[in-house]
Amino acid sequence: AAVGTVVGSVVPMTSEPAIFQFAQTNLNSNLLLDETDHLSGNPAASAVLIEYLDFGCPACADAHPVLEQLKADFPDDLLVVQRHFPVITQNSEAAARVAEAAARQGMFDEMAEVLFDNQDQWVALADPTAEFN
Repeated sequence: AAVGTVVGSVVPMTSEPAIFQFAQTNLNSNLLLDETDHLSGNPAASAVLIEYLDFGCPACADAHPVLEQLKADFPDDLLVVQRHFPVITQNSEAAARVAEAAARQGMFDEMAEVLFDNQDQWVALADPTAEFN
């Protein structure tokens, strides 16, 4: 979705769901979907969860399985929007870059899993490049 739009759905007379976008100028700009967001789930879902994640954050790592379970439990009713917020550790920004490189190959979710599962191995390294490679 483009900046300044919200994604939703409507059921037209054909009874087939259609995706639409509309400008909502009174909405807080932090809630607007952006082309850099990572979306999982149904774009026409009735609920949207925005996660600001830091791959170096222990709490984010703890919350990751819970979010994955929510996505599995509510595949039609939940859209999860993931955004980077790399502020916790010295390697958080590098991890976000690695995740973006994976995203360009269609592997963002898989890389997120690897980064969170192996957080203890790279989070405190002086240079995590070798570990990320």
